[in-house]
Amino acid sequence: LESAKMELENLPVDLEGLLAETADVFAFRAAEKNLELNFHVDSALPRMFMGDFQRVKQILVNLIGNAIKFTEQGEILVLGRHVTRTTANGDTPYIHFSVRDTGIGIPPDKLGQLFQAFTQVDATTTRKYGGTGLGLAISRKLCRMMGGEVSVVSEAGRGSDFFFELPLRVAPDDAGKEEEYGWLETVQGKSALYFCKHPTAQQLIGQYLSQWHMNAQVANTVAEIPARLQGVSLLIVDVTEQPVEDVQAAFQYAAACDIATVALVPLSGARNRERFAGLPGARYTRLSKPVKRRETLGTIAELMRARSARPVPVPQLSMPAPALAQQPQPAPPSYNPATYAAPMPPTQAAVPMVTPSMPIRQEAVAPMQAFQPAVAAMSTAPANAGSAFMSAANAPVEPVLPVYGAQIQPPPSPQSSIPAAAFAEMVPPPPPEPTWQVPAESAAQGSRSAAAGHDAQISQSTTRALAKSASANGPSFGDSYPARILLVEDQPLNQKISSMLLQRLGYGQIDIANNGQEAVEMVSQRAYEIVFMDLQMPVMGGVDATREIRGNFLLKNQPAIIAMTGHALTGVRESCREAGMNDFLTKPVSLDDFRRVIPKCLNDSALTPMAP
Repeated sequence: LESAKMELENLPVDLEGLLAETADVFAFRAAEKNLELNFHVDSALPRMFMGDFQRVKQILVNLIGNAIKFTEQGEILVLGRHVTRTTANGDTPYIHFSVRDTGIGIPPDKLGQLFQAFTQVDATTTRKYGGTGLGLAISRKLCRMMGGEVSVVSEAGRGSDFFFELPLRVAPDDAGKEEEYGWLETVQGKSALYFCKHPTAQQLIGQYLSQWHMNAQVANTVAEIPARLQGVSLLIVDVTEQPVEDVQAAFQYAAACDIATVALVPLSGARNRERFAGLPGARYTRLSKPVKRRETLGTIAELMRARSARPVPVPQLSMPAPALAQQPQPAPPSYNPATYAAPMPPTQAAVPMVTPSMPIRQEAVAPMQAFQPAVAAMSTAPANAGSAFMSAANAPVEPVLPVYGAQIQPPPSPQSSIPAAAFAEMVPPPPPEPTWQVPAESAAQGSRSAAAGHDAQISQSTTRALAKSASANGPSFGDSYPARILLVEDQPLNQKISSMLLQRLGYGQIDIANNGQEAVEMVSQRAYEIVFMDLQMPVMGGVDATREIRGNFLLKNQPAIIAMTGHALTGVRESCREAGMNDFLTKPVSLDDFRRVIPKCLNDSALTPMAP
């Protein structure tokens, strides 16, 4: 990357699948912090585009990871939108990716230094959250290699919006559309009842159901669901923080009425899976949050095509059960895919991007200031204004203008940062699906697998490491090069992999420190020959820990310190060398890496610095 010799792939990429897979990486962490994580793709975008799946995902991983790290309450919303930019070649379509959070925010005078390696807002942030700023620097380089740019607008104490844009090159997508048309034919015209406590998730589900031509109604509480099931074909319930008894009662009534039921369950532990396992014979399934449009549509269609295996008894509760015989549904209109693929209305350019190296310009802020009174008026809407959202969503919408900087409104509640009507501006009503012209060079590559190389990097790294470790002849190496080793790493999975590889080499006892501060204390209490040091850690990072160890003149013998990081930029190596590290390993680390560096460290003086 640093030498600009990285080769980029040019393969068909499923845009919605890309965001879904990336969001899934953080679903468990968001649920643990009680954060609402959602994503949405503008229906004006094609489903497939030509690009490098892994590189775009790497940028999104960095941005979403930062959003979750620096957000203590509220939500993270990931958006994909279609915008048009005026370039030397005329109007050019772009994909605008946006990661919005309700976190700690960034002061205006600190925005310009965000994308510099080893730079954070202040020392307090580094001590509390860890990190070095490398992720943003790498994201910027990757984005520029792909013909785009990454930037941010933020307000301290309110939240941030990190966004980037990439040129849109459409890929062929015939098979995917045909499958979706079949699902739409099954669900259109049906009645649905849904409940979500969080306004953003509620509005997203309502948007999807309306887009699928379903007659959707929102429930204000789970307890009222049994009384509203008559004539309903589909029930969707987000079980997050809901009374288990109320949810189970609603599911029992739905099963008794043979209603297709979907439970939206956060990835916060096995208890949720056990509590909401469903009833035998019921048309019921669970979907993990965040909500995924295509997955949800396919699941609903399959549930509606199915028939219950056997009758489910009506529960004996104080509330009278709804009639088992549903009201006859009106015959849905014949579904015409052509209406779903109507030409896209013209899209106006969005607000000019603010580059990291310059302050926010007045001409970029002025359009948002003109737009702000409408947002301020809408911010008084109640948190659960589902019907208000639907009416606002169906009204004409101006071009999407992000509410940035000083224009960010205070959230109406700790769980909701986005007022219902304001959300309609961010997620406009879906226009008819556009008919895209696929470039000839893109069509020629259509036969190549869209999923090629799309496995998660951590899975690939783990697989490679374990495969190599299985064939290693470990003990003889450890006997030849005995050493007491300290591994400094904050990620449990990386701790496990590195320890396993070192044990395969014959090092039976590996001490582990979870951050740089622990490493400094352990080195002062026990003699180590080698310290393998991660760079990005909470409390104290690897570079600062190395400086502390090298500055401790009470140590009789200084250990060799080896940097371990996923970033190989020249600036990173230089910082490690200046801090006093002896060598540098790039993750994922292999057995061959350990075989190479351990003898070198033991044979050379520990104080010999690494080569520039």
